[in-house]
Amino acid sequence: PVDPSELTLQCIRYMYRMLFVLFIESRPDLGYAPMKSQAYFSSYSLESLRDIAENVRDDIENGGEGYYLFETLEKLYQLIYSGYPDNYDDSKKLSNIESKHDIFEIPALKAHLFDPERTKLITNSKIRNHVMLRIIDLMSVTRGNGKRGGRARISYSNLGINQMGAAYEALLSYRGFIAKEDLYEVKSAKEKNIDELEVGYFVPASDLDQYNENERVYTKNDLGEKVLKVYKKGTFIYRLAGREREKSASYYTPEVLTKCLVKYALKELLEDKTADEILNLKICEPAMGSAAFLNETINQLAEAYLNLKQKEL
Repeated sequence: PVDPSELTLQCIRYMYRMLFVLFIESRPDLGYAPMKSQAYFSSYSLESLRDIAENVRDDIENGGEGYYLFETLEKLYQLIYSGYPDNYDDSKKLSNIESKHDIFEIPALKAHLFDPERTKLITNSKIRNHVMLRIIDLMSVTRGNGKRGGRARISYSNLGINQMGAAYEALLSYRGFIAKEDLYEVKSAKEKNIDELEVGYFVPASDLDQYNENERVYTKNDLGEKVLKVYKKGTFIYRLAGREREKSASYYTPEVLTKCLVKYALKELLEDKTADEILNLKICEPAMGSAAFLNETINQLAEAYLNLKQKEL
């Protein structure tokens, strides 16, 4: 038996792990991912897998039943969590080598996000190539819309800390459960199309006759025939949790609000302070969730320090 709450948490963690890697690989200025190493880029990086997904986008379903992409990512996460080389002696030998051609180093990042023990349900079940290709592709390009049409490749280098936090908060709004019997999706009669990123409603076959044709959700089978959208018994259904998000108050504070509040919170505090006195300030953020206020405070204090130091010198 699989605990759906634990699987939900591990899905969020796995998704955010990918998001984090895309972010650090797109930001060489952070000095972490060795993207200049051809060996790292072509053999381990998530960025190279984005290229693969893009090349086979039109034929993803035939991307194969193997596990190459999943195993490549598992190796990458292992390198990040344990570091490479993963012991002091090997690291020392590497640093003494004159030629660094096709050699790279990754500092160990012992964070919960990359702890293999915290995604065991996903690791043990493994994800096939054609599914992994779809996941990577969905994380690589924007969702197209009818008015502007085309999908564009997402640039993670332009992603800020606040956007990372907002994505994390949004992921917390989704919940997963396992269907104990066949479930049919239903909707409001006013809704024309179903968005799988929105709240979903599901009923067993015994309750289906309570809903008219406009309230039932249809899809097409392999033969192109219109059929009711059914989730078979044992399916893990992962959808927006509706009012649970409102009850938990898991909303990310917009940047315009954090900037304003922090500005006036610091205004009197910084009066008559020297640049070096700013460095001795202690910051307490008792309600820290995704650190929106804390990051904004650090940004504004850093700017205040630089301005004062420049004047002093």
